[in-house]
Amino acid sequence: MAKLDESKVRHILRKRRNGIDASKIAKEMSVSARWIRKLCARYRNIDLKDVVYPMRMGRRPNSMPGRREHSAVLEYRQATHLGADELEDVIEAATGIHIPHNTIHAILKSEGMANAESKKGGKRKWVRYERTYSNSMWHTDYKQLDDGRWFLCYEDDASRFVTGYGVFEHANTENARGDQAPRQAGICNDGPRLAVLRKRGRDQKEGGVGV
Repeated sequence: MAKLDESKVRHILRKRRNGIDASKIAKEMSVSARWIRKLCARYRNIDLKDVVYPMRMGRRPNSMPGRREHSAVLEYRQATHLGADELEDVIEAATGIHIPHNTIHAILKSEGMANAESKKGGKRKWVRYERTYSNSMWHTDYKQLDDGRWFLCYEDDASRFVTGYGVFEHANTENARGDQAPRQAGICNDGPRLAVLRKRGRDQKEGGVGV
């Protein structure tokens, strides 16, 4: 099958839109009639002058918010003095317009109504760890269950295999260093010597579960 370029695709679309049969165009261009029909379906709602081949794949680039969204953000900000997260719900409930909170924050920043938060701009230090080999590092974190208890999980950073877990009444360092979850995972005085990445929260401090 012949390789097509943008000018050839425009030629195919022009002929097909003029009523030429797909099989005749396919014979002329040395491609299959099925491929001609696929191209016509793909560019059905696109003017010939706007045809781009091959079509750009992936996520669309971020576009600037329109005047309507910009006005809605400013109006409800002045009326409620809420932040971006709360404004997202308020604006959608009142107008039916969904504006992501990141977009709202960008609009507020452009109007001098919000400050750039440098701490939220960079990648967190502890997110940089993603090991290549299993058992080179495990990480652990708490999650509160519906009944109020806390679930503690030890997980291998490379394979995501759960090496140990436990359910506790409180989320604290003592439970992370205790018997249930750490011993299931093999973390104890006589256990394997590997790196353990801990949650950087108030309940699990540095020196909680060691290496």
